[in-house]
Parts: sequence; C-alpha cells; structure tokens
Amino acid sequence: MKRFFLFGPHSMLLLAGLLALPEASLLAGETTDDPPKFNSSDNRTQQGPNLPHPARNNVSQPDKPQSMEQYRQAAERGDATAQVHLGLLYADGCEGTPKDDKEAVAWFRKAAAQGNANAQYNLGVMLASGRGVSRNDQEAAALFRKAAEQGYASAQYNLGVMLANGRGVRRNMPEAAAWYHKAAKQGTARAQQKLGILYNQGIGLPKDSKKAMHWYQQAAAQGDAFSQYNMGVIYSLGKVVPADFIQAYMWFDLAARQGESRAGKRRDLLVKQMSPAQLAKAQELTKSWQPSGNLSKKVP
Repeated sequence: MKRFFLFGPHSMLLLAGLLALPEASLLAGETTDDPPKFNSSDNRTQQGPNLPHPARNNVSQPDKPQSMEQYRQAAERGDATAQVHLGLLYADGCEGTPKDDKEAVAWFRKAAAQGNANAQYNLGVMLASGRGVSRNDQEAAALFRKAAEQGYASAQYNLGVMLANGRGVRRNMPEAAAWYHKAAKQGTARAQQKLGILYNQGIGLPKDSKKAMHWYQQAAAQGDAFSQYNMGVIYSLGKVVPADFIQAYMWFDLAARQGESRAGKRRDLLVKQMSPAQLAKAQELTKSWQPSGNLSKKVP
C-alpha cells in the first residue's frame, strides 16, 4: 500500500524550501525541507526513532470496519476517527478507494470541526499544499496551531516551520523555537535538528553551542543525516567537546551513507589524520551503529 506523508518522513510536515538558514562556520546551517506528507496516526505521546508511520496501526478504529462502506457508515454517523480514516483512504487512493483529494478534504474538515487533532493536522497539510482545495496558508497555520495545542507533535513542528518562514502567520523565530522544542521533546527528529541550527546560530534563541550539540545528537541518534554530519564536524573541530576523530569518522560515515556529500568529503580528509588503529575502531563503530529511540527526556 502506498503511504502518505505530508510534510516530511514519519509524520513530520516539512514545507518545501522553508527555513533556509545560512551556514555558520563549518557547521551545516541550511536545511532543505521535504515535500508535504500525510499522517494518519495520533502521535501526541509517541516516542522512538521514527514517529508513527502513516499507516493505520496507531489509530483506534470505530468498530474495526473491514470495508470502505463500513468506514463511510461510521463516518456518516459522525465518528471523527472514521472520518479521518475515510479521508486518508481518499487521499491515498488505497484499499480499492479511488484517489480523490476533494473528498479527502471534505472528510478531514468534518473531523477537524469536532476537534480531532489528526484531522486538523491533515487538513492543514492539504491547505498548505493546495491539494483538493485552494492553498490557504493562514487557515493551514491556524489548524496546525489547534492540533499543536492538543500536544500533536507533527503539528507542533509544522507550526514552527510556518512561524519560522512567515507563512500564513507573522514570522516569529522565538515562537517557532518554542514549538520546535515541544515537538523535539516528543522525539521529532527534524524538530531536534532545527533546534540544533537555531542554538548554533543564535536565531530565536540565545546562541549556545552545547545545546546545539545536544539537539543535533538527539536527531543524529535517530538517523538524521544532516545532524550526523554536524556531529562529525563538532567532534572533528574539538571546540564544543574535545576532538575525537573516531567519533567524527563514525558520524561522517553514517551521514555519507545516506547521501550527505559533504560528510563523505570530510570523512576522507579526516582519514589522513588518523592512525590505522583509530580508523579500524571507527569503522567498527560505524558497522555496529544502530539508530536509537528518543533520547530527549533529559533536555537542556
């Protein structure tokens, strides 16, 4: 089955081209956000290396309907969860349902009117990307805020993106940082990455290299290539923490394997400064590395 993600992998809304920050020193400071993605899971308390995959495995199902008709019947009775599911079926064009963005919007809107955070999030995504409805950044931002205030991590992150770029709302970096922080504490890797950038550059937050490293580390541990590259830079420069070429190599190599070209170049330069023993240990660390869950319970 095709999976939907509006605004980034694993239920993170990433508006294309948003939050294009300049580089600071050798730490990567820019970011290219992914195209809009859908989320069908309620991730208000979800933790882990990946937020809920937009399948239906984390959404309670009304009477566990087994067919499109049963979803529709429950939705027409006013069941908000069924309305969200029906909207996702139309948006995804799966399970024998014809793809129809307008129908998806209609069902998301019905559930959103009942205060369903999942529906508010997905309707916001549709509005922000102009799918099945005219693009309306103001309404999208308002919906993200409603879902964010209910603790919905993806919406918290998306609201931060909108605020950081002045899209549908007045640009407000301190408020954007506050919403990133809320999403980051729930384990949203891209929010953790953004906090690293903001702390590194002192945008919307006091400049703090140690806090920047903390958040890069959280995202890197979940497999975020951008943050892995920055961890490599931090360990190779030895300004925030003592230089550690073994750790630097591992992070550069992990990022390079995900297509981060800068990481591959810096890894290869670093090899020239390492002993054979150091290189062997670094390669072994890379080989045994596994992404971990949310490490952000102890946050600065």
